[in-house]
Amino acid sequence: MGLSIRYLGLIMLTAALPLAAQAAPASRYNMEVLTELSCDQAVARLNEGLDAKDVEAMYAGGQMYDEGWCVKRDATRMAQLWRAAADAGHSPSAAALALKIGQGDGVAQDYAAAGELLKKAGLKVGEADFPDAYSFGYAFTWLRTTQRELRSSKELASSGAQGLADVEFDTKRGAAQVVTFRRTDGGEAPVGTRIDRSRSVVRLALTAAAEAAVAKLSKPDPTRLADVRFKEQFAIAPGADYENRDLGSRIGPAGMIMRTGPVFRN
Repeated sequence: MGLSIRYLGLIMLTAALPLAAQAAPASRYNMEVLTELSCDQAVARLNEGLDAKDVEAMYAGGQMYDEGWCVKRDATRMAQLWRAAADAGHSPSAAALALKIGQGDGVAQDYAAAGELLKKAGLKVGEADFPDAYSFGYAFTWLRTTQRELRSSKELASSGAQGLADVEFDTKRGAAQVVTFRRTDGGEAPVGTRIDRSRSVVRLALTAAAEAAVAKLSKPDPTRLADVRFKEQFAIAPGADYENRDLGSRIGPAGMIMRTGPVFRN
């Protein structure tokens, strides 16, 4: 079944998501709210928001195009919506698009462009002040990619480690180290044969995640990288999401078959 839609131009699926009881959401266009609706209902609601030039609706539409929920994945449409929301002052859209630009995921890879977008949005990485957009864009991309790599660490998941880790990142070297790790599970560290190994597990997992991120990203120009160190705090917990927002982590069920691509109409 197809729908004629003014802005997103989303072509709907015959299968729909189950309709859940409506709550009182913080935003009508939050993805957690939209996934409680059928595809038809979600798109109709987004079109209302896009008519009103609502930045949350633009952000959610970009997520849908990025993840392929109810529509065929389309990086061009994703970037258009996030760019429009970022230009209107929506910092989550700026951060999401900057990460895509830094990674070269569906859009042209460019650390300087990613950094400029972040600077324009007034965003920071830790408390660091980067002297140039290129170093800022690389540091941000590397940090977010490291967080995603850490989330998939089997060793960390199986350890049951839980606590707060203060992590220092070295932009020039492309390295990370755990400065402190504090348990927050309320229990005392075991002793003897049951010695607590959570600190070493967290350190090893973080180091491996940072190295994996460096390997996956486009190699930065060392002559353009500033020597900047910055700190971030990670909440370590089994199954935790170490990003501020994992785009698509709660989007739709698996196995939905796309029929045709969307048509973007201004």
